Amino acid sequence: MTAAGQTRQTFLKRVIGQDGKTYPPRRMSKLDREFLRGRVHCLSHDENLSVRQVVARLADDHGVQRSVGWVFDVLRNYRCTACVQVVPSAAPEHLSEVDQ
Repeated sequence: MTAAGQTRQTFLKRVIGQDGKTYPPRRMSKLDREFLRGRVHCLSHDENLSVRQVVARLADDHGVQRSVGWVFDVLRNYRCTACVQVVPSAAPEHLSEVDQ
């Protein structure tokens, strides 16, 4: 859902490359990429979907095909508030102190 309460749908036609794989006909805008990153985190954290399920859901809901590697990269490199809360900010006490 967008801020205005409208459902956002992205329908991209696919272009077949010389290697036989399908690609988007144009580069996605920065706004579209940010939307997809947020959607990946939402599907992963809020709905507890696996990476492969996220890929399938993006294709079904938004008509966007992304690889498993792309989704994994988004989850690893682009942190959301749920990711930051899971990752500890410092080493645990029993590992930071050295027994002398």
